[in-house]
Amino acid sequence: SEKIDTAFPLLFASIGCIYLYVKVFDDHLRDKIRACIAIPEIRDLEKFASARARIAQMNELKITVAGLSEASLFLSQEFYLKQKNKNLSQQHIIILGVGETKWNSTQKSKNFVKKFKSADNSTFEKYFLISQILKGRYRIIAEVRDKKGAIKKPQSSYISIPIARELFCDNIASGRYFYADFYRLVIPQKDKTGKLSYRINFERKELNEMIEKINFDHEGEKIFIKACHTAWRHRLGKLGGDSRKAGGGSFGNLVSRDFERLRVALSKSKNLESFRETITDFWARAGNIPELRDGWDKVMIFLEPENWKKGRDLALLALVSYKPEKKEDEAV
Repeated sequence: SEKIDTAFPLLFASIGCIYLYVKVFDDHLRDKIRACIAIPEIRDLEKFASARARIAQMNELKITVAGLSEASLFLSQEFYLKQKNKNLSQQHIIILGVGETKWNSTQKSKNFVKKFKSADNSTFEKYFLISQILKGRYRIIAEVRDKKGAIKKPQSSYISIPIARELFCDNIASGRYFYADFYRLVIPQKDKTGKLSYRINFERKELNEMIEKINFDHEGEKIFIKACHTAWRHRLGKLGGDSRKAGGGSFGNLVSRDFERLRVALSKSKNLESFRETITDFWARAGNIPELRDGWDKVMIFLEPENWKKGRDLALLALVSYKPEKKEDEAV
């Protein structure tokens, strides 16, 4: 029943499009986006065929992306950047998100359509770093046997993607600073025992490496993070001293309580005044902070009306990415 002008291109869709697996963190979108179909803008058929053949040889881990934005970044990198296209910023890719629907869970349907403009070199540099540090990994689920030793569930595996990767890719693909809205990731979830835990804390090492290696847009961003790291380190020292006092409680409980108090205060900052009150109190409790003393003129911009949300997200990024100097400080 298709018209000839639409039916004819469909015959070539299987070789003219790219298919990727998609992992998203949002519970509401997880089933709606399981994979994507990418339709790149082709200006050189031979180069396209060569790039597509290369992608077709990649394993499942390599072609699993964290959302539709990363799909556009990954394919732009493979098709345009590696081909050293001089008109990089003029290229476009259309991404179709495919997944389940409420009315038909067995059939995969097109749920999202987005058109992405190819990024600039600065964005690709950030994406390369994000993809290299926040890597996807295979996770193994051990087999389950009954009391007689018979296998109830065989060993299986799945691909796990860091949750920060999706947010960072969404941001840089949209031209925003990579850590925008980071507060959304610092939300506790209940585990199987009912205990609250932070999934983002499993990415602490990678996030610390990110802030050390990435090129921030402004010098003050890194100084702000370092200042918060110093303040948190001093706070841990104070809590360590409190835990050694009679009836002071365990160090782990004190740190968890302080972490949660600060997280809630930062996440619930709805305006400049509430954020400023929270962050200055945090710094004041820490005592002397060399980064603030030497770089205050660069840090104070995050206490201004147009930048306080950046300051909030930087503070939370600093809190989560803090790398303890001593193993016993790993309490959160």
